[in-house]
Amino acid sequence: MKFKFGTQHEQEVICRAVHDGWDRAHIGGHIVRYNEIFECEQAGIVGHLGAVFSEIYGNRIHHIHHKRLFHGAEVSGIKLHASLDTQIHDNVIYSCYRGVWFDWQAQGTHLFRNVLFDNLSEDLFVEVCHGPYMLDHNLFLSKMNFRNVSQGGAFVHNLFTGRFVINPDRGRQTPYHFPHETAVAGYANIIGGDDRYYNNIFLRDNDPDDTPIPIGFFDHLPLKPRTQEEQEAEKKAKLDGLPSKNNATLYPVGLGSYNTYPGPYERFWEKPFNPGIREIHLPCAISGNLYLKNALPSTIDHNACVKAESGIAIDVDTTAATVHLYIQPSVLRGGTHMLIHSTLLGKTYHAEMRFENPDGSDYCFDRDFFGTLRTQQNITPGPFVLQGDAPIDICL
Repeated sequence: MKFKFGTQHEQEVICRAVHDGWDRAHIGGHIVRYNEIFECEQAGIVGHLGAVFSEIYGNRIHHIHHKRLFHGAEVSGIKLHASLDTQIHDNVIYSCYRGVWFDWQAQGTHLFRNVLFDNLSEDLFVEVCHGPYMLDHNLFLSKMNFRNVSQGGAFVHNLFTGRFVINPDRGRQTPYHFPHETAVAGYANIIGGDDRYYNNIFLRDNDPDDTPIPIGFFDHLPLKPRTQEEQEAEKKAKLDGLPSKNNATLYPVGLGSYNTYPGPYERFWEKPFNPGIREIHLPCAISGNLYLKNALPSTIDHNACVKAESGIAIDVDTTAATVHLYIQPSVLRGGTHMLIHSTLLGKTYHAEMRFENPDGSDYCFDRDFFGTLRTQQNITPGPFVLQGDAPIDICL
């Protein structure tokens, strides 16, 4: 009897699809807009390679996997395999199990101007992708914001109020593509890193504990104590595609999860080829971020701006599905003066692809969440351009 693990089956599916003509002329190019999508037990919007070169915007997606009738690895407001060059923007995603889940090949994916809150597990999960994928001007407001099992992401002018889970998945080889094509350019393991964080705001929660804690694939806050049986099972081999308990680490709000990663100018490839080479990460660039309520910066963020004040009060009403933000502009000033664009972001390590729009044009983040022009003289971290010092009340 022949048996193959799920990762190998997935690799073969991608190769067969490309062999059978799944290219820009024959697949994808969909538009999903202005829908209300709710009470789906698995996923609100889901696809496998079919979502390539598509656009998803203006939707309200909520109460996905809400009844918990069954569980599994596809439960999310948006769950896409191979979202090549897909643009997802101006959606409100809340009260789901997971908010958005990119699984394999999020190359060229652009997630921007979305509001995510009250999601049980995390707002965003990016799984075994090599990048480049781009996230800007999003509001991540759940208790957990990001589960990173990938590399090659860029995060610009977002607001993060929850924790990160970091776990580079070195056990699976996944494909990367030629830029803006479905053709496979190569396969590689995920070793983590190759990420960029510029001009984001991290607003700490009310937990003062700085200790990273173990967390599993399907865990969410508050964590349940591990039984003795679960602790013993953790010592045994894990089945491909079925992660066990304690396979990742949950970090406090901020970027302390990147403390062991090399900075952008470290020549990590020059290290001797010894057993430790298998534990290295790719360099990351972190700069211009603001850490409120003493959120934790990364040690490689050499110009981190840390403040004890909160500067932002957030009132989330899940019944009315509204978010109120009360902002003190004076607290948010002073974190950055950088206008972010494609040249600064560069190329990802494996795909050697620029961070750029699907048509190959440059990113230039000179407009905020509402489209207000961001000038060189008025750049502040976070999704909003701030005019003056008077308190700001924003209702979304």
